[in-house]
Amino acid sequence: MMRIQIFVIFILWIVTLPYGRAQSKYDYTWILGYEFTTFDKGGFDDAAEGMILNFNQSPPLLNKKPIPNGLWSSAVLSNSETGQLMFYTNGCRIFNKNHETMTGGDSINPGVQFTYFCNEGPSSYYSDFNGNLALPWPGTLNKNKYILFTRPKNLSSPSIEKILYHIIDMDTSDSLGRVIQKNVEIFKSNELALISLQACKHQNGRDWWILFWERHRPEYHVLLLDENGPRYSHSANIGSVGPSSIGQACFSPDGSQYIWFDHTKGLVLYDFDRETGTLSRPRHKIILPYYQYGDGGVSFSPSGRFVYLSARQELFQLDTWEEDFEQAFTLIDTIHFVTYVGIPLDFSNSMLAPDCKIYISTSFTWFFYHVIHHPDEKGAGCGLKKMDLELPWPNSNSAVPNMVHYRMDEEEICDRSLTSLFPEEWYQSKKVKIYPNPAYDRLHIEAEGDVTINMINIAGETVVRTSVIDKSSIDISTLPAGVYFVRIEGPAYLHPQVNKLIKL
Repeated sequence: MMRIQIFVIFILWIVTLPYGRAQSKYDYTWILGYEFTTFDKGGFDDAAEGMILNFNQSPPLLNKKPIPNGLWSSAVLSNSETGQLMFYTNGCRIFNKNHETMTGGDSINPGVQFTYFCNEGPSSYYSDFNGNLALPWPGTLNKNKYILFTRPKNLSSPSIEKILYHIIDMDTSDSLGRVIQKNVEIFKSNELALISLQACKHQNGRDWWILFWERHRPEYHVLLLDENGPRYSHSANIGSVGPSSIGQACFSPDGSQYIWFDHTKGLVLYDFDRETGTLSRPRHKIILPYYQYGDGGVSFSPSGRFVYLSARQELFQLDTWEEDFEQAFTLIDTIHFVTYVGIPLDFSNSMLAPDCKIYISTSFTWFFYHVIHHPDEKGAGCGLKKMDLELPWPNSNSAVPNMVHYRMDEEEICDRSLTSLFPEEWYQSKKVKIYPNPAYDRLHIEAEGDVTINMINIAGETVVRTSVIDKSSIDISTLPAGVYFVRIEGPAYLHPQVNKLIKL
C-alpha cells in the first residue's frame, strides 16, 4: 500500500512539474522593424526591414529579417515551452511563424483605417500603439488555442469605439495555425481611450483580466478570459481623472498594482485586486510642462518596487514604497540628442524584457533602444544607458511589443542569467574615433577600413564630404564656428554613425 501511495505522489509530481517549475516563454521573441524606403540607405525589395530579437539564448540574438508587412503596434506570442515565434499581428493581419498571413488571418480590424492603411505589402500598418494583445486560452481543454484582442481605431479622432477578439488554433498539421474566429465584437462604447490594452492574471493563476478605459472619464472596463472564452465582466468609476490621449499602461509583475501615463493628464497609480478585478486607491501626479511631452511609457521593475516613467525628454523613477507620493519621483536622466536629420532620440514606450532589463523606444523611427540594466536599483544605480542597444534597421515610432507578465505567479518574473553582452557585430557596432571635440582647424579620424565622412550643418546642408582609409585628418579651418553633425558610413559598419561636433 505504501509503495502505491509513493508511486501516486511521484506521478502527480511529474505531472505538475511543468506548471510549477518551467518558465513560460510567451514573450521570448520580439518582432521589430520598419518599411525602410523613406531612408537613403537600401533595404530589401518588396519587404519591410524587420528584426527578430530572440531571448531564447544567452546572449540574446538579433537577426535581420525581411517581412512582407510593416510594423507599428504589434502583438507577438511565442511558444510557452520553446520561446520560438508562433504568431504576431500588425493590426491589419495575423501572421504565422513564417511571416505569411495565417489561414483566416486577413482583414482584422475592418473599417476606415483598415481601408486607408492596411494595403498589401511592406507599407501596410495600423496606427494604434499598444492596442493589440495576445493571451493563451486558460485551462487544459483548449491548450492549443489563443486569444488576440484588437481595437478598430477612428481615423479622424484619437479614440476607440469597440474591442474585438480573434481565436487562433495552433493545433494544425503544419504547426502554422489558423484563425477560427475573427472580428468578434466583445465591447462597444462611444469613445474609449488609446491607453494600452493590458491584462493581468486572475488570483486563481489561470484566468485573465483585461482592462481598458473610457476617454476623458475616470471610468474603466474589465473583460474576463477563462476556460469558456472572453466575456464582459464589469465597469467602475474611480478617482477624479481618466486618460485622454495616447499613452502606455501596465500591471506590476505580481499584479497588485496598475499604472497609466497620459501626457496631458499625468499618471495615476492604483492598487489592483486580482480576485475581483477592481482598482482602488488612485494616486495622481501631473508632470509639467505638458507641451514637451507626447506619448509616454511606463514599466515596472521585476520586483514591482519601481516604475520607470518615460516623459519624452526626461526619465523618472517612481518608488512605490514611498508613502509620500509627491516625494516618490526621482529624475534619472534627461536627453536632448537630435539626429543629423532632425529626429529627437527621446524616451518613449518601454517594456520589461525576459532578461530583466527595460528597453525604451524613441518616439520617432530610428536605430536605438535605451536600456535600463538594473531596474531594481534605486536612483542612478538603475544603470540607464541612453542609445545603448544599436539596431541594424530603424525601429518604428515608439514601438515595443505589447506584452503582459506571462510569468506572474512563477518563481521568476524574468531570467537574470541572460547576459546583456550581445554579439559585438550588432551590439554597439564598431566605432569611429573623431577628435578633438570641440575642434578648431583640423579634425582627426580613426576608422577600420574605408569610410565616407559627411559634415552637416544645423541647416541640414552637407558642407564637407570625403573618404578616409583607416586614419586621416580633415581641414575644417574655413568652416564657420557652430554645431555640426559628422555622419560616418562604410562597409564595416552596420549603419551610419552620427557624432555631434562643436567647431570653434
